[in-house]
Amino acid sequence: MKFLLWLVVNLFSTFSIIYLYYKVSNGTKKPHFKIIIMFIFGVVIQTIIQYYEFTNIRIASYFLYFPIIFYMINPVPLKKLIFYTLIVWFSGMAIDIFSILLASIVLFVLKIIFNLHFYYSEYVSMFLTILATVFLMAVGHIKYFCILISKLYSKINKIRYSNLLLIVFSVFILGFTILMFINLNSLNINILLMIIIILMVLTFCILLKFKMNDDENIKYLKTLKENNDFYIKVDDDNRIFKHNLIAKLLSIKSVSNKKSMALIEDLIMQFNKSTDFSKSIKIIPYGLNGIIYQKIYPYLNEIKIKISNEIKYDIFAYLKPRRYNVFVEKIVVALDNAIESSLTSKDKSIVINILEENNSICVEIKNTFNADINVDSIGNKEYSTKGKKRGLGLFSIFRDNEATVSVRIINNIFESKIVAKKRLVD
Repeated sequence: MKFLLWLVVNLFSTFSIIYLYYKVSNGTKKPHFKIIIMFIFGVVIQTIIQYYEFTNIRIASYFLYFPIIFYMINPVPLKKLIFYTLIVWFSGMAIDIFSILLASIVLFVLKIIFNLHFYYSEYVSMFLTILATVFLMAVGHIKYFCILISKLYSKINKIRYSNLLLIVFSVFILGFTILMFINLNSLNINILLMIIIILMVLTFCILLKFKMNDDENIKYLKTLKENNDFYIKVDDDNRIFKHNLIAKLLSIKSVSNKKSMALIEDLIMQFNKSTDFSKSIKIIPYGLNGIIYQKIYPYLNEIKIKISNEIKYDIFAYLKPRRYNVFVEKIVVALDNAIESSLTSKDKSIVINILEENNSICVEIKNTFNADINVDSIGNKEYSTKGKKRGLGLFSIFRDNEATVSVRIINNIFESKIVAKKRLVD
């Protein structure tokens, strides 16, 4: 009977903890079979722990079980999951203390007024757990609490992993050093202690190097963004220049003789035939626009270029620096090959599709070509359709798995598909 009572109590208690996480983390997923099974499993485990009084593993069971079901309910980045798990835990601890104090005050008042005596028992513990459950669910409905937690996370989220690890480890080394200094008289320097100190120094150096690399990546991405802005500005300036030049040519044409008019008419026709890339550049996601623009711009008058895009967000937010770098590297190589192949073909056409598939960012590059291609041999170091000692570009883009590449031929069109898996972001 006692086990069943604890089962019911833990049913409500576990639900209230999950409910609070769902509210503060702005969860949107609806319960499904796997979540229900995990929920029931957690209730049973918590019941067994309390029934057999395994108090030593209660905290460990919380941090082993709840992060898993939290992630199933609302998949978020690891940093955010840890943050909200700790917030729910601290909230639960605070509410437990508040419930105990409130119950103690009520019992004290009853004792003074009605001379009633209550002794602590498992049933009192069950009552306090139910009381804490009610408070937890009530906290989840406090709008300002959820807003406060969201703002707090926004500030903490600005701290990068490299800085956080370095700070934590620096504090650890400082504490360890102070402890050694306090116990200096009774401290025996032995081989084990020396090994620990050496390992700590090495770890510190590795973390410092990790932070420096992280800072370098951030500087690189900032420079890349600035370059993207530069190429977009160049395109705007070029359009203004073309517009003004045509206007001047038209004014000269109006006062020219027939031969001059013919020459000017030919120049105007050439400018008007040029591909207007300004519309295409605007639809390319920020982070790819400058790169694609730089590669394609010199060939706008020679190759028919079509671009479509389904991505409306900043890809920098969804790709790690390392993955973004590899992704761009493979796009550049694929574009170089597409341009070179299409220039030798009859139709001279390139199509670039930017889309999202299976939580991944994809870039499809399709081009015409004028050669017999063995798709199975593409990516081999010695294989190329361009002659001997070529093919190193395509060979290189198949190596790094941060972004994957697949190639195929459909209806005499060569297609390269570069895929980079997105990471979870806020």
